[in-house]
Amino acid sequence: GGGSGSTAGVYGGVNGMCAARLWWMLRAYGFNDAVILNGGLSKWRMEQRKLTRALPALRKAKFPLRPAPSVFVDKLAVQENLQTHRACLIDALAPEVFDGSLQRYARPGHIPGSINVPAKALVNQQDMTFLPADALRKVFAEAGMSALRPTIAYCGGGLAACSVAFALYLLGADGITVYDASLFEWAADPALPLETGNRPG
Repeated sequence: GGGSGSTAGVYGGVNGMCAARLWWMLRAYGFNDAVILNGGLSKWRMEQRKLTRALPALRKAKFPLRPAPSVFVDKLAVQENLQTHRACLIDALAPEVFDGSLQRYARPGHIPGSINVPAKALVNQQDMTFLPADALRKVFAEAGMSALRPTIAYCGGGLAACSVAFALYLLGADGITVYDASLFEWAADPALPLETGNRPG
């Protein structure tokens, strides 16, 4: 039962995406003292650490909500960015979804000008820990983002994008945002542009 003045530890199961999403949601409501258990439950089990089925005793705690308007952006902000190029658009989905060869949403492809940094590429597939900083920098650089700058991360529905946001946070980036409605909204609107192929822009 934490609250104001507490630190929250969050973790997930198969990969870091759910934990990153919870971490990002806490930030969205002004709770910035959250940490992610690197590797989550998968690594915990791999190391044969203790698990329990007992439920913790909860106590009342004050959790003042201080919504942070700069954490999420909407469709209009993404449309504006297509003109201004203020932020780097990052698609966190698998390469085959990014290039349109696999259609998971109403239309195939990615938002024009996006680079592709799959959430899966940010973690070590053996133990599900996030890659060290140098390796993360290399992933972003190889995708086309050689220097940290403001970003809009998106995916299908705002889950994988939070892993990209967390990785950028680990690298010390500022101006990180997530387009929460992502391709579920964007691809469903035929008036909004999508591109196929794997070249950014």
